[in-house]
Amino acid sequence: MAVKHFVLIRFKEGTSAEEIIKKMEEMALEIDKVKSFE
Repeated sequence: MAVKHFVLIRFKEGTSAEEIIKKMEEMALEIDKVKSFE
């Protein structure tokens, strides 16, 4: 399996791990929506 996309993420200083996980979950849901248009 080849890598098709590479994502670099920069977080605000003081961001909690819980907030990071929540935002990553939201991003994963958006990726599924984008894939449906491929």
